[in-house]
Amino acid sequence: MKSSLKRIALTLYIPTSIYLVILTVAMTNGLDYFGDANTWRNILLNTGAAATVAYALATQIKNGRFDFSGGAIMTLGALLSIFLTNNILPNGFFYLAVSIIVCMVLSLAVAIVYILGRIPIIICTVGMAILYESLTLIFNRGQGATISSNPSLNFLGKQVGPLMLIVLISGCIYYVYTARTTSGRQAQLLANNQEAAVHIGIKEERNVLQTFIASGILYGIASVVFASQAFQVDTVPSVLGTVSVAFSSMLPVFMGFYIGSFSTDAIGIFFSSLSVGILQYGIDVIAPTGYAGAFKNVIMGLFMILFFLVSRKGARLLGKLLSNMSKTHSVKGSSLV
Repeated sequence: MKSSLKRIALTLYIPTSIYLVILTVAMTNGLDYFGDANTWRNILLNTGAAATVAYALATQIKNGRFDFSGGAIMTLGALLSIFLTNNILPNGFFYLAVSIIVCMVLSLAVAIVYILGRIPIIICTVGMAILYESLTLIFNRGQGATISSNPSLNFLGKQVGPLMLIVLISGCIYYVYTARTTSGRQAQLLANNQEAAVHIGIKEERNVLQTFIASGILYGIASVVFASQAFQVDTVPSVLGTVSVAFSSMLPVFMGFYIGSFSTDAIGIFFSSLSVGILQYGIDVIAPTGYAGAFKNVIMGLFMILFFLVSRKGARLLGKLLSNMSKTHSVKGSSLV
């Protein structure tokens, strides 16, 4: 009983601490509306956006792969899915299904290029990200897309109840794949020691395909939330302009691995996303008028540095990631069966 209570307390202490600090600052400055129903609505919307992307990113990072194509998959996936949905069946659930299929196909294409090209994962995903970004300028004559004023399509990302259900589904997919499937466990063996895992009979090519399919499904869910909350999904004129779309959820991933050590990664990522959601909205409230964006970048950066400094596990995760990035990580000579 004591052990369970301790784990619950350790899981909750980061989001609780952040909330209490911001609440104190807000009250001190006369901002007594912080903490009301609208506050929690905005916090949960931020949480949902961060968590859905974080689950997709974590699927690759946990398995030793640093995927730069996620933001491009989400952006191109949103443009394609909105176009198809509007022209076939304007329905939110149909839009979700189309988005999952489209993003899964885009993610699978990255995996195929990675396998056939036998090139480092970073080079492969950066190249595919640039390709997908360029396609946003060509598809539908380079027009963006928006569903911000279409409640029949955006309710999954803009209404708290449906959004939390979407987050729960993403968390379950992530947990089942990484912790309960043979493919997920084999992926972690490959991440820990690629050559040894291949030598004991793990088919890396097949595992890569399965992992990218799983992350593609999660990117499809995240893309719906992203498009629903964005005023407009724009084309991408700059190289790697989509990196921030996915990598803004990098902090919830690594913080989630740390919090997840007291429960599971899936739970940890949710509560780390909640922490970030509280922090983001709190900065919007307490920052001087007109400076919220700048303050948010500074404080989020400082918070991430502080977290890695105080978290031994976080530091080890960062070291492992940097080590993986420095290696020429390419698919070994295993074959599909």
